[in-house]
Amino acid sequence: MARNITALILKSISALIIAEMLFACENKIEDVELFSNKGIIAMETGDDVEILFSENGIIRVKMLVKRMERYGGDRPYIDMKNGVQLFFFDSAGSTSSTLQSDKAINYINEDRLEASGNVVVTNNENQKIQTEFLVWEADEKDAEKKIWSDKFVTITTKNEILMGDGFEARQDFSKYKIKKLKGTVTIKEEEEDNED
Repeated sequence: MARNITALILKSISALIIAEMLFACENKIEDVELFSNKGIIAMETGDDVEILFSENGIIRVKMLVKRMERYGGDRPYIDMKNGVQLFFFDSAGSTSSTLQSDKAINYINEDRLEASGNVVVTNNENQKIQTEFLVWEADEKDAEKKIWSDKFVTITTKNEILMGDGFEARQDFSKYKIKKLKGTVTIKEEEEDNED
């Protein structure tokens, strides 16, 4: 009989210890789920990565990234560090414009990329946009992709340098506008004198 009571006490103590361990671990599991669901822990990482974006089987954008970390959660994104280069292609497959920046974040489900740090966009007309922050995204009004910023921007063309706060442009930089123009510098080409 004493043996049965001792066995019952040991089983009860074991059950209490197991129950306490389960309850003690509950918060830890929730913390892990919180971190993984919020995208705090990178799901994938890579160095010297090339990413291709296509529409209807035609490559439209090639992205070269020095360091990439992909995060999940409700708003999954790719964090790109240590240098980003994007090459935009026209329907014929020719490069229409390029974008370079120190880093960028690509929000996967939103068709949106935010570039920051020494952002430079050039097109095949040798026009250049320079800013510290730029957004590349799909335009809700039409199928055209656009780039824009609300930060200070310098746009250099063959004939002038424009400076202002904020701009909007097509991704190929064929059309653009500065929201708050701050200054314009006209560039004059020096004519060569052919006299001997």
